[in-house]
Amino acid sequence: MQRIKFMFVICFSSLLLTLHAQGKETLFFQPVQSLSDTVSTPGTETVLTDSVKKVIHKLQDAVQANIRTDDVVWSKTIYRIIDMREKQNFSLFFPLEPQDGMKNLMTILLDGVINKTLTVYRKGLRDDQFRPDFSPSMIVPYDSTDYMIHSVFSYKEGNDIFYPALRVEGGKLAIDNMSIDEFLKHQQRFLIKEVWFFDKHRSVQESRIVAIAPLLSYTGDNASLIKSLVCWFNFDQVRQAISEAKIYWGDNQSSDMTMGLFFDQRLFSGYILGVDDIYHRTLLDYLTNENDIRKEQNKIQESLIDFENDLWEY
Repeated sequence: MQRIKFMFVICFSSLLLTLHAQGKETLFFQPVQSLSDTVSTPGTETVLTDSVKKVIHKLQDAVQANIRTDDVVWSKTIYRIIDMREKQNFSLFFPLEPQDGMKNLMTILLDGVINKTLTVYRKGLRDDQFRPDFSPSMIVPYDSTDYMIHSVFSYKEGNDIFYPALRVEGGKLAIDNMSIDEFLKHQQRFLIKEVWFFDKHRSVQESRIVAIAPLLSYTGDNASLIKSLVCWFNFDQVRQAISEAKIYWGDNQSSDMTMGLFFDQRLFSGYILGVDDIYHRTLLDYLTNENDIRKEQNKIQESLIDFENDLWEY
């Protein structure tokens, strides 16, 4: 009799543990269904709240950041220019003024500088020093407002043309609404530093943007790369600022496309300026013919594709 009771207790305990485990599994895999404000009536589309979207962006950032150095067995650093005059990049350039909660990329960067959420790094002094340097000595202090206005975020040509993007308002930096439009007209390109690498742990080839720099458009003899470069930003900081910034996406005004996804999915168009090698030069430093430059750009791009293709050849 005691043996029967003992067996009954074991069976009953197993049943309770099974029901408890099923309850946890349902809660884990279907957390959204318990939120009345995120799920509409049956037969309609699921609407994600802002809090859920923030969790999704945090998860995306965590996944992207979870790469061990020891797992990277091959990498190649490339400098690429994003020209916002190309139609594919219009989402980064428009709107020129904030509209319906949307801002262009340069305005988001300026807001980060004003709110002190983005660190500004100085550019180099020579054309061969265009690479970003994230050492503490290259940081522009937030209290150097005069330097920020006159030497960093401003378009200057000669003694007559001066369009600052920032000004001092109430003792703090603010966007200069009088000249920001003219500044944006001359700031039509971005230079990005991206690293292509192979992660042996996941057996995938990926790319990651490491740094981004606004470029100003100068004419004639003033059109050198180092003069055009405004400053450098660490893209890990920028990613946090653009992760929830909605953008215009084609003709779909109801699109949930964000600037963060736009970069993560590499929906932008850009052309290669050079690779990071021992020569410390760009393609323009040793090539003058347009056809030769295009051939070298294609060669670099094909090398990225060939590495992944050759990796799986047997």
